[in-house]
Amino acid sequence: MLARVWRSRSSASSSSSACAARLISTRLIHGRAAKKSVPSLSEGTFRGEYLKLRSGFHDIKSLDDAIDLFGDMVRSHRLPSAIDFNKLMGVVVKMDRPDVVISLYKKMEMRRIPCNIYSFTILLKCFCSCRKFSFALSTFGKITKLGFQPDVVTFNTLLHGFCLEERISEALVLFDHMVETGCQPNVVTVNTLMNGLCREGRILEAVALLDHTVWLPIQFLTTLSFMVSVKWATLMPPKTFFRR
Repeated sequence: MLARVWRSRSSASSSSSACAARLISTRLIHGRAAKKSVPSLSEGTFRGEYLKLRSGFHDIKSLDDAIDLFGDMVRSHRLPSAIDFNKLMGVVVKMDRPDVVISLYKKMEMRRIPCNIYSFTILLKCFCSCRKFSFALSTFGKITKLGFQPDVVTFNTLLHGFCLEERISEALVLFDHMVETGCQPNVVTVNTLMNGLCREGRILEAVALLDHTVWLPIQFLTTLSFMVSVKWATLMPPKTFFRR
């Protein structure tokens, strides 16, 4: 049964060592530039590279560069922060190489490099993209075992994975758990579940889910999504959407 009450809870966290760790990563980039016979960077240019790093490793243009930088980062005397590793992984994800991200995270685990909730969420997404859903479930279990609190992005990622695997009933169970832990669903949550329900031909349950969004600011978007989902459900047989 769908949860009757949705509760909101927000949290924020910061790390005092983040700036120092980012600076270490920046120096690694600086060193790699020197290895490639790039002219020595001035202080102003070096600061520019630091700002690039903080904005998301925009100077990484190829998979080889990303892997090289990862090697430099894990071998550094003082490890960069989990935030920096996450940024690097995000770049690789955008290259559509979830398999490489999984491999790099395994190397981090072997070296006992600390991860945070965002690290595990990226890994979760990559397992789902590679259709290794059993590993995605194991990763989610590890998240809770280590004491991390999954956020809405983490839950949405796993919900999407359930829908890809045509396991919508289990997705609804996870949704109930999400609400019980105080994590408020967003438009992605609702759209994912409604689409999954409609693909399974469970229109009435999708309507019931939509009723629970009346008081939320996402109502208009979810209504549009629902209309599109119903249209798709009437044009194709159930369960065909997720089949390859």
